[in-house]
Amino acid sequence: LAAVSAIPALCSEYYQSTPGVADHRRQEVLIEKYLHHLRSSQEVSRQGHSLALGALPQFMLRGKLGPVLAGLIHATEITDKEQTWAEARRDALKAITCICKTIGISGGSDVTQSFCTGNMGEVYEAFLCAMKDYTLDSRGDVGAWVREASMTGLHDITSLVMKSSPELIQPAVCSHVMQCLVQQCCEKIDRTRAHAGNIFSSILYHDPAVPHIPHREDLLKVFSKEEVSSINWAAPGDTFPLFTQLLQYPTYTYSVLLGLTVSVGGITGFLVKHSSSALYNYLRNLARDIPELTRLTSTLTKVFRDYQKVDRVSLPMLKMLDQLLSKGCFDPLITLESHPFTLELFQLVKTEVTHCGDPQKLLASADVYCGLLQFPGSVRAKCLSNLCIFLCHRFPRIRKTTANKLYEVLVTYDDIAPAENVDELVALLSETVWDEESLETIRPIRNSICTLLNVPVPVPLKKKEAAAVDM
Repeated sequence: LAAVSAIPALCSEYYQSTPGVADHRRQEVLIEKYLHHLRSSQEVSRQGHSLALGALPQFMLRGKLGPVLAGLIHATEITDKEQTWAEARRDALKAITCICKTIGISGGSDVTQSFCTGNMGEVYEAFLCAMKDYTLDSRGDVGAWVREASMTGLHDITSLVMKSSPELIQPAVCSHVMQCLVQQCCEKIDRTRAHAGNIFSSILYHDPAVPHIPHREDLLKVFSKEEVSSINWAAPGDTFPLFTQLLQYPTYTYSVLLGLTVSVGGITGFLVKHSSSALYNYLRNLARDIPELTRLTSTLTKVFRDYQKVDRVSLPMLKMLDQLLSKGCFDPLITLESHPFTLELFQLVKTEVTHCGDPQKLLASADVYCGLLQFPGSVRAKCLSNLCIFLCHRFPRIRKTTANKLYEVLVTYDDIAPAENVDELVALLSETVWDEESLETIRPIRNSICTLLNVPVPVPLKKKEAAAVDM
């Protein structure tokens, strides 16, 4: 960092032919050298040379802005080989931000000389793509460093544009920026939420006002100046009740739900408590608004579908769905037989755990299946069938836990099975030692349970097809 801070003075002393004009030969050699090291096989080399490019004075960037930005933007992209190099991507984003501030905004289109309409789109795109960086390594969510650098860059560049050429702000870009910020404000890392909240409020109350912010007037009511001035953006009890109110605006619904999913379905008790409470309270107020509840459930299944098999989201999604079902958040849909939400949710859960060997995810899916049993129609029969398959799963823990869950459902709801069969079902589920008996012993018992529940007995798969279940 000390070396990087010396670069402006070094360039001013040795790389000018006349004041404010670069020595083109030396400029070419230096920038080519720095760009070459952006492709280094050493992460620290990429970091240092990214920051060095970001520290170049304005006269050194003139005529070379195009290749410099292209090299840095490429350095922000995730590749298979350098997937865990989050710090290198973070520093490349920091460098882009510094360069844009150094070079300034121009209403022209010369991409070699200034930050303008010709390169603004690709710069914004690089920052917005970086908001999807959720890289994990032994240190945890190191992608958060990248996302935080991206949020800072989005704020600084937007502020820069607003001071000189606000007409360059595109509606689609502004909408995407706000959606990304809202999502980060609802996620699980306190530091990242706090950073996102500060950026969000700064853009919302920017002077002059940033154009094209979706539902700006509504946002100003939810996040009043008094609220923003006193709020602790890292405190889930302060922020989640506010951001859940944005669920009513279609532009933000998906982003809020995506952020809430990893918080409500997370493992940090304090965070789960406040995020889930805010979501429950919001959904309870929709008890009589079936169209709005249907819109929200449709968006919820879209989030699940988009992140199918992505454990970062899909596992918390299963846990959140279990909580929402157990809290009765979807009870208004019970009277609507075979509502599309329940059938689609069942299919998504089934797809998620097909060929799955993760006990945690399998148990979470069993919870959702049990929660869906309260809904009449075909979804109930489908869930019972899949729970019966779990009764003969190759993992003893899955068998035992599923039997316990099914037992609880049968004694809680009186319409899951024929009344005359309930006592026998309860006896079979409670008296069988599901985690110790062999599958050969358990399978006939499971088949009897299927018969008593009036669901088809599962047909064993061929060995090459049976990846996660043994029927």
